[in-house]
Amino acid sequence: TNTSEAKDTSANFINVDKGNTFTANEVNFNALNGAQTYAHTNGQAYLGLNVIVAKGLANTNSAAKITVGDENSFLSDKINMTARIGEDGKYSAEATGFAINGSAVGVNVDDMIAQTSTTAQIDIGNEIFNANSILNVNAINNASRNAFMRNNAYSLVANANDISAYSKAQDKSEINIGASSNINNANTLSELNVRAQTDNKTYVAAKGTGGKTAMRNS
Repeated sequence: TNTSEAKDTSANFINVDKGNTFTANEVNFNALNGAQTYAHTNGQAYLGLNVIVAKGLANTNSAAKITVGDENSFLSDKINMTARIGEDGKYSAEATGFAINGSAVGVNVDDMIAQTSTTAQIDIGNEIFNANSILNVNAINNASRNAFMRNNAYSLVANANDISAYSKAQDKSEINIGASSNINNANTLSELNVRAQTDNKTYVAAKGTGGKTAMRNS
């Protein structure tokens, strides 16, 4: 049995206590989590009767959160708050495997799993904002997964394959703003931009010869 496993439970937090006063021209709060897990498994067998079991698990369980307590005064011209999960062009969780069975009688059981459970979240309490200021609030989740398994069987007598690649996603973006904050007063802010975005990508492939292949994404 060949097994590889990679897990991540990282979290990036920005916590702002209540009752502060910010006077800079521009205030930036950025909680960025680009965690990546990668699990790769290889297996080879030749001659006689051989069973190859290849298992890979990549599990990313990460968070990026900004929490702003009540009664903060933002006297700035521009306030930017960004909580982001993932990076463009990179998998948050990746499990790959490759097996070759050239036995007289070969049996292959291969299972690759890539899964993510991530949160990009911003919680803003009841705050005071400067007149004519610009507020940008962005919770962005770009979590992505890749599960890939390939098995080549060249058994002389018989071979049996059970190959699977599986992906699972539980990812979210969330923004909460206090009901008593003067962010709700249209005369307070010159510009308000609020965005909660989840843009997940998944690639799943199982390829083999002789037997059963399965792919699943949820």
